[in-house]
Amino acid sequence: MLSLYRTLSLRYLRRRWSRATLIVISIALGVAILVATQMLKQSMVEAGLTAANPLAGTYDLEVSNSDFGVPS
Repeated sequence: MLSLYRTLSLRYLRRRWSRATLIVISIALGVAILVATQMLKQSMVEAGLTAANPLAGTYDLEVSNSDFGVPS
């Protein structure tokens, strides 16, 4: 318990400000990477759904003349 208190005290952080700065920067960088990864995943999921069904949301039913020669 004493070692935990020693590492969290302000006096310790004032003496080792460079280490404290690196810790804060590494935590911020980790959070930024996590957010960017989640955004990339969501973007890839949406792109996959769009590629699988490009007409999703635009047509409920598509009727075509095909090869049978049925008059319009």
